Amino acid sequence: MSEYRIGQKPPYVKLPAHSVDFKVLNEPIQGIYRTIRDRLQKEPDPHGFHNFLHTLLTTGLETHRAVVRLIDQTESKQFSFQAMVLVRTMVDSLFTVLAFRTDPSRYCRAFDLAGYRATSERHQREKVRYGNSQEWRGHLDEQQKFLDFQASRLQLTDEERNNPQRFSYWPTPGRMLNPRGGIQFPFSDDERRFLEDIDTWHYGDLSSYAHVQWGGMALSVYAADREAQWVPHMLETQVVTRSLLFFLMLVSEAEALKKYGTNQDLKYLWVVLGGVTDDATEYYTMRYHELLA
Repeated sequence: MSEYRIGQKPPYVKLPAHSVDFKVLNEPIQGIYRTIRDRLQKEPDPHGFHNFLHTLLTTGLETHRAVVRLIDQTESKQFSFQAMVLVRTMVDSLFTVLAFRTDPSRYCRAFDLAGYRATSERHQREKVRYGNSQEWRGHLDEQQKFLDFQASRLQLTDEERNNPQRFSYWPTPGRMLNPRGGIQFPFSDDERRFLEDIDTWHYGDLSSYAHVQWGGMALSVYAADREAQWVPHMLETQVVTRSLLFFLMLVSEAEALKKYGTNQDLKYLWVVLGGVTDDATEYYTMRYHELLA
């Protein structure tokens, strides 16, 4: 691999990592996250939407922090490929947030029911394999209590409790855009164009990395071979800018939904990130300039 070198950086990434002070973005966006988090926790939440939104935002923040730690330049070794794999979870969260916003009451419940089905099916598999094991009895009993609690919380009928397969699985981003039965979402034309662009230009690549398909294997080899990289730290720049991009999207979606007054600060961060990657400028123009108005 060291005999082949990529001579040019992608044009959508404008600056090498050592010239970018990511604190300019990291610290303000985490402050905005805390403002939204605190407001969400104080407001009534009849459908569980605030709880789900808070959880997705918090997961996004922790994922971004993990990405930053994996590529920490003060460490003797960076894990750029592994960090890139983590970024995909924020794209999944972004699709889920946009799905929720089309009808929070309906789709938060659908999300809950999908979770009930998945948990119930795992419980049944474990009962079949380990039901006669004394060591597993305590675990299986606790799992059944959890399922009973969820069934009561969701006000399921006896028929629904005993036939969780009647509930649809929560779809992947691809299935959200191209459903084949199951849950379907009434995305607007603009939302669909936005999500299709994310799916085409980001989710496919990130999925190939996560599943270690050819692209993932190639990136893992490239990331490990410093001699192959003519632009030092460029890969790390791409990882952290992608992570920031999708976390900024998540926080912007939350602000647009709840209107807590952080929109001007978010618009400034979009402009700053646009100085690092054209992706930020394009998505700001496509969606967030109007959404944060």
